[in-house]
Amino acid sequence: MFTDTPWDKVHERVLLLRRYLYHLEWEWPNEVKRNVLDFLGYGQREEISIEELARYLTDVQLEHLIQMSPIKDFYTFRGKYYTVGKGGIFEPHGSWEEVKAAVREILKIHGKKGYALLKALIECNEHGAPFEFIAAKASEIYGERIYPSHLIAELRDRWDLAWEVGSRQYPRWAMPEEVKPAVIEILSEFEITPIPH
Repeated sequence: MFTDTPWDKVHERVLLLRRYLYHLEWEWPNEVKRNVLDFLGYGQREEISIEELARYLTDVQLEHLIQMSPIKDFYTFRGKYYTVGKGGIFEPHGSWEEVKAAVREILKIHGKKGYALLKALIECNEHGAPFEFIAAKASEIYGERIYPSHLIAELRDRWDLAWEVGSRQYPRWAMPEEVKPAVIEILSEFEITPIPH
């Protein structure tokens, strides 16, 4: 069944499916992939891309698939169209207004340092970057050396705008892809006004 879904909504669904059901892109068989294909009525040998799923799923099916995710208790998703809390609590509405409010609060509290760190995180891809790279990039944006370890931890723990990704041996930091457009919008507003120190 085809749903008339705007491209940006489809793109957001792709991000959501890749976060919770990345197993679907694995070449080899796995239990999650088998369960998803069974639920959707596909045969065991049939393949379907995440992009194709994103176009054709209903919100009810999408919610059911997120509940099938073995990692639903560990990640959140705060997009323009969808919100998923820990435990896989699915909401078919966005949470960008909350994200924008969080960014405004960060800028109010931390000024240009908060701005510099958010800008540095935006420049990282979904695989993140080592803390040293982010600190160097934030220092470059700020105009002098800063060491944002407490601030990045606050972005993670208080506002859920930064995540530790990678391994224990090679930790990296990233900003969730779905919140980046909302963060960029508020940073653009901040750039128009004089940036406080």
